[in-house]
Amino acid sequence: MCANCRGAAARVKPVIYVVATAIKHGKGGISTALTSIIEALESQGERFRVVESHQGSASRWQSFRKAQRALAQATDGDVVWLHGARWLSLLRKYLLARGPRSRGARTILHIHGIEAIHYLQHPIGRWLMQRLVNRYDGLVVLTPWWRSQLLSKLSYPAERIHIMPNTLDRSLLALAQSEPKPPIEANTTPIHLLCMTRLEAGKNVDAAIATLRFLPPQYHLTIAGDGGQLESLRQQARELELGHRVDFLGWVPYEDKNRLLSRMDLFLLPSELDSFGMGFLEAMAAGLPVVGVAYGPIVDVVPTEAGKLVPTPSPELLADAVQHVFAEHPQRSAFAQRYVLETYQAELAVQNFLEFCQRLR
Repeated sequence: MCANCRGAAARVKPVIYVVATAIKHGKGGISTALTSIIEALESQGERFRVVESHQGSASRWQSFRKAQRALAQATDGDVVWLHGARWLSLLRKYLLARGPRSRGARTILHIHGIEAIHYLQHPIGRWLMQRLVNRYDGLVVLTPWWRSQLLSKLSYPAERIHIMPNTLDRSLLALAQSEPKPPIEANTTPIHLLCMTRLEAGKNVDAAIATLRFLPPQYHLTIAGDGGQLESLRQQARELELGHRVDFLGWVPYEDKNRLLSRMDLFLLPSELDSFGMGFLEAMAAGLPVVGVAYGPIVDVVPTEAGKLVPTPSPELLADAVQHVFAEHPQRSAFAQRYVLETYQAELAVQNFLEFCQRLR
């Protein structure tokens, strides 16, 4: 090959293979969080391909085989960026990464599920996680808390762990740039609290419902999400005689989220299960002050000026925090929007990630 041809080939950008659940249409934080990343890759002219490891009604085996065929094109210099959460997801990504890695592609695992931290608390889980991460050229985590946890439990080079928070997509960016919410009158009826999450153990939605017992009657709670606890939460609301103050919306499609956020006043999610809490980011973009629990990565995501985090998911503590935040609603609302605009821009996050990929060479 002539020198000019070699130089031209060297300047060709690598292909970035983004391996994850269906973007926008999947249920869960990974699907939502990656929307802004894909937009930023497009706007920056990067060569990339989305490889869906979960594809709607298709079986997991069918999805796996289809993803494997797509990744057969990944070769020397390319980047295979795999997004996973729980064990089965992490195992599938590990298997998908083997072929591209053997052909010289850089493989990077982006860990999204808090379950990965739970695995590290047990010797067998820690051993398995160590073997898994050893097979990757780099790791991506969501906050500084995550990085410190991995470094304290695993033997892995610190320079190969990159922090990349979830970011604002274009619709959330527009929401964060909209006019601040007007002050709420103290006698407003009702005051709308939003709890938007999967309905499962650890999210503590039951504590959010019980919080209404310690709040004046004008406070109403809207629960957006579905999951295994839906019926038990409905039953709890009836037993506490709070059914008239709690609305269950079910799962809210991606395209309807911003309209829902715009109708709400405060965001209440006492979760101790989130790996980042995309819901917190969405709420702050909409100017909703946040009330949650000071758990792990959530402390990295929600600044004190944008809300209030309590030490435990106690309904009494949560109710006090709601009223405290309500009293300072205009300041906290405006700060929340400014903060996310300054901190969670997708273009900067993607640029930092690409520089990390270059260092891995």
